[in-house]
Amino acid sequence: MNNKNSSMNNLSIIILCKHSRYLAECLQHISEQNTRAQEVLLVDISKDRAVATYLKHYPKIKHKVLPSLSKDALFQIISKEISGTYVTIIESYKLFQATYLNDVHNLAVKHQADLVLSHHFHYAETDDLFYFQTPYQDQDGPITLDVIQQKLASSQEQSYLNSLTGKLFERQVLLSLEQEFSLLQMTSEIYGHFKNIAYCTKANVMSRQFQSDLISLIVPIYNVDKYLE
Repeated sequence: MNNKNSSMNNLSIIILCKHSRYLAECLQHISEQNTRAQEVLLVDISKDRAVATYLKHYPKIKHKVLPSLSKDALFQIISKEISGTYVTIIESYKLFQATYLNDVHNLAVKHQADLVLSHHFHYAETDDLFYFQTPYQDQDGPITLDVIQQKLASSQEQSYLNSLTGKLFERQVLLSLEQEFSLLQMTSEIYGHFKNIAYCTKANVMSRQFQSDLISLIVPIYNVDKYLE
């Protein structure tokens, strides 16, 4: 039987917490997602006592405090302190739709993917607007490196594609690429090391930020629900 389908603890979630702002929302959203046998580790570099207070409500979430986060420290955590076949890294100020973990996890299993990208969008607190990206392709499933390289060449996509967060990785494949990373940036060359990349078309990953060059569609906040169904 394929290990990716049979593992009883096949998804690990790492939350990177630089400050406690939005952490309560992040923890609530993750706790509400029904994924198979997940484990959650919060990596706390905030120096904020409020983090421990929030975590009292989530006793199953492991808590690791670090003075700062480096590439070596993160890969050590991925190697030694989590056990899932897959790992996804979430920054605590970002929000994920209610089906995010299941969506990317199921795609990884279905397509034997070692990397799953999820469609993303941005929320500008300054004007209460959502900024949606044009989807990379029209349907869930495998995505070619050519498409990713085209998006990497666009300033509209670089921030998301260069980051480790908001993606699902096959853990051992990610660990094998540790030496390829510079400051945790996913370059075009690093993408080329993944054999099977899948893409989730749902607008699952939301960043709170404002970058006017990221606009493909602007939707007032009171109309956003129909776009997230």
